[in-house]
Amino acid sequence: MKVIESSQNRVIARILKFPEPSKYVEYRIGGWIERAFEISGAKDVKIRFTSSLTDGAPYTELTGEWK
Repeated sequence: MKVIESSQNRVIARILKFPEPSKYVEYRIGGWIERAFEISGAKDVKIRFTSSLTDGAPYTELTGEWK
C-alpha cells in the first residue's frame, strides 16, 4: 500500500499488488482504515473505492475523508 495524497482531512492510498485480488479483502482493508481513523479521533469517516484490482484496474485506490 502506498499513500498518494495526504492532507488534514483526506487521504488517498493505493494497493498495488495482491497475491489474489478479492473484493472481500479490499473491503476489510477499507473497514480497518475507517476504524483506525475513528480510534484516532476522526469523526464522520467515509472510505470509498475509486478503482479496484478485482475490476481489472492496475491498482486498488481508496479515498478516506473525515472531519
